Amino acid sequence: MSKWLVIGISGVSGGGKTTLAKALHELLSNDKEYSQIQECHLVHQDDYFHSQDYEHHLWMPELKHVNWDVMGALDMDRMVNDLKKILKNGTKFDWTKHVTLCKNKKINSTSNVGEIKDKSKVNILIIEGFLILNHEEVRNICDLKFYLDLNKEQCYDRRKDRVYDPPDVEGYFDQAVWSGHLRNKSEVLKYDVEFLDGMRSDLLLHIKQYV
Repeated sequence: MSKWLVIGISGVSGGGKTTLAKALHELLSNDKEYSQIQECHLVHQDDYFHSQDYEHHLWMPELKHVNWDVMGALDMDRMVNDLKKILKNGTKFDWTKHVTLCKNKKINSTSNVGEIKDKSKVNILIIEGFLILNHEEVRNICDLKFYLDLNKEQCYDRRKDRVYDPPDVEGYFDQAVWSGHLRNKSEVLKYDVEFLDGMRSDLLLHIKQYV
């Protein structure tokens, strides 16, 4: 029966989640150093947004705009079902038997996650998205949980250079994106999550040490 290691990468808008997840997926899928990995899957939460005509969107009358930065904008039932299909007929990786604690590689002071010493065959599932760690079922699936953070100015600077469909309206960043991020981050703080500076250039090197 296949063993699965599930990596969750979440964080603020523009924090580098997608870029990091794609780079990690590419590395683990193709680098001979990771020959013990049988399968490596990548799932993006952004692929589960409801369509614009979804009748239960949260409408922001003061902006005349849908709030796309809340859980209700996403079809999380479909996402969870897809994740379960990927993990079907497998078992979760047993961290208590297959890892060694390392002071320089701990998620936090209470974590049991370190460097894998048992190189037996394993499958990898990478889940990426701005609200994956705020969703209980998805969060509980994840063995490793990372949150990429930025300050408000950094977030705004990165977001303004992107093209969104539908495009942001004036005031949306403050009233939806940033306020939502602060709320989401405060919820995640109580869980076993490693917070990382989204401006770091060595994020891939940092995360790959756990695999």
